[in-house]
Amino acid sequence: MAFVTKYHVKTYAVLVAQSGPVCYNVLNTMQGGCDMIIGFIFWSVMAVGLSVIGIISWRSKKPVGFFAGVKPPEVTDTVKYNHAVGTIWFVYAAVFELCGVPLLFLKRNSAGFAFIMLGVVAASIGLAVAYTVIQTKYEKKP
Repeated sequence: MAFVTKYHVKTYAVLVAQSGPVCYNVLNTMQGGCDMIIGFIFWSVMAVGLSVIGIISWRSKKPVGFFAGVKPPEVTDTVKYNHAVGTIWFVYAAVFELCGVPLLFLKRNSAGFAFIMLGVVAASIGLAVAYTVIQTKYEKKP
């Protein structure tokens, strides 16, 4: 078992103090620093997750659902319907990723984050509208 001494605490404090400037020197073209890079990485992971939803929708053999808790509609052409739904997920993932690019250039607590959030809200509304159009196009008429 290792014991923590004053020497260990002092060494750790020096290493932490030195890591900040090194990080900012390496990423000197990006104003936000390391914490914003990490935020962009998490943002990109979410965009990849949205793309995975698109892939699953595209490859599904049965009609895919869109809204939570709502059964998928009966459609005239399952393959075209699923491809259309997959496509809107791909487009949404790309727009979502583009909305996150300013994270690389904004400083922490910047007012520019409002534009990022407004972009995501607009893209989400566009996603729902696009699905409604797809649903009315492919839904079986009674």
